[in-house]
Amino acid sequence: MGFEPTTPTLARLCSTPELRPRSTSLVALCAQRKTPYIPGVRAFARLLLYTSLQAGSDTRSTIIRMGRYRHMIVGRTIGWVFLAIAILCLIAAASVFGVKATGHEFGGAASLGQLWFQVNSAGLNLTQAIIQRYVWPYLWDPIIQSVLLMPLEQGLLTIAATTGAIGLVLSGLFRNRNADID
Repeated sequence: MGFEPTTPTLARLCSTPELRPRSTSLVALCAQRKTPYIPGVRAFARLLLYTSLQAGSDTRSTIIRMGRYRHMIVGRTIGWVFLAIAILCLIAAASVFGVKATGHEFGGAASLGQLWFQVNSAGLNLTQAIIQRYVWPYLWDPIIQSVLLMPLEQGLLTIAATTGAIGLVLSGLFRNRNADID
């Protein structure tokens, strides 16, 4: 535990300055570095940086670890979004199976593409144009088009399986491996 003068002027004026123990709190750290104390994410980041510097690691590796932590959260969130989409597609497929089991037609749509066209034809055309021009032309024609031509419940189950697999992979890759930020 180090010591520092209470005020800078006292250290200059007195030959034997009054010394007090150095505080390790976040507020004291911010006051020492002349940065404002802001509760929340910035304060949490400062606290992590300060505690890792106290443990003997250098600043650069600590900042790199904090950047990785942010990427881990983003990747995990995207994985959870894909899993939520998969669950919604499963619910929709189950409702289509339920409606068809009672002997009724589901809005007169035989395929997923036909239902999409009935609901939002402009969105279907826009999606096709964006994927073919800006993403990859072969993604639309053999892959997405074959899913859109499938029967409604089979197309929904295919989308659910694909997004569920992507969500599980992302959630597994970006999982929190231990309680620390490492």
